Amino acid sequence: LYALMMCGLHGQPTRAQVDEHIQSSVDFFLRAYAPR
Repeated sequence: LYALMMCGLHGQPTRAQVDEHIQSSVDFFLRAYAPR
């Protein structure tokens, strides 16, 4: 979703798409900084 929005290829996202994007971003951050 974010890449499409940055390139101007996506219209207004739905609330579900926004929620999914936020959840994915948080998950990505937590995985990147989780102790190994």
